[in-house]
Amino acid sequence: MVLRKSCVILRSRVGGNVDLTSSSVSTRVFNSTGVGARHFFLIIILPTTESWYSVTPEEIARRQAEVCSCHVIVDGYAGAGGNSIQFARTCGFVIGVDNCMDRLVNVLDSNARVYGVRSKIDTICGDLTLVLNALRMPPDDHSPIDTVFMSPPWGGPDYKARVLPPGAASWNKKRRKLWFESASDEIEQCYDLEGRIPFLAGAVTAARRLCPNRVAVYLPRHCALGQVLKLGWEGTADCTKRADVTIEDYWLRGRRLSICAYIGNFPKLSLADDSHQLEHYEAQQ
Repeated sequence: MVLRKSCVILRSRVGGNVDLTSSSVSTRVFNSTGVGARHFFLIIILPTTESWYSVTPEEIARRQAEVCSCHVIVDGYAGAGGNSIQFARTCGFVIGVDNCMDRLVNVLDSNARVYGVRSKIDTICGDLTLVLNALRMPPDDHSPIDTVFMSPPWGGPDYKARVLPPGAASWNKKRRKLWFESASDEIEQCYDLEGRIPFLAGAVTAARRLCPNRVAVYLPRHCALGQVLKLGWEGTADCTKRADVTIEDYWLRGRRLSICAYIGNFPKLSLADDSHQLEHYEAQQ
């Protein structure tokens, strides 16, 4: 992808400290087909750099929307609306929850209008755990919510400081030298879910109370496997009544980018054939 002069204007909308190199842009390009012309919509109209780094790449969001397709879905930590927009295409209705009203009104709403799915998305500003607990079960114990999806903030900009391995988008002579110089360093540590995202366990517990068999959580690639599987427990110490947890990997240009933990029953995960293996769900360059 070639960045032209218009990107200078887009950069100014989020601040000059956002890296608009081809590697970072290509993972976050949102394709939108308009009437009579196909154009690219970049999520660079965002007011903060936090949303720029936290938006889910479109190919990954599309895959997650296929797996989570249902009648009504809650998109926790909706942010810029990357997942909500894709859910609106595969689900009957989307409830986006975020704790920042400005982000919901000025970012998610605008992005959804570009894609023509604003009428299928409703938003709630508040803490996700409190919102899920407030959605009470009806007397017949049949929840009106079919699926709860969460994409909690991980601290995305922190990853930019690390030296990327061979096969990464920015693999060049300078980084090749840094890679070999740091090859003997300590290997990358596991991402501590309980320490870095302390509120996640409570949110998952509230979600499983509402939807016991359909909760999905989008996470960093190097999460501790035991902590991810523990999300399927009923509580923090009882593993006797645990749900199945299926972990799906997402790869970007030969590099493992992130994972998604599907807790419960997601039939479309088992429908993948040889032409739809996980490594094929890479963000388009």
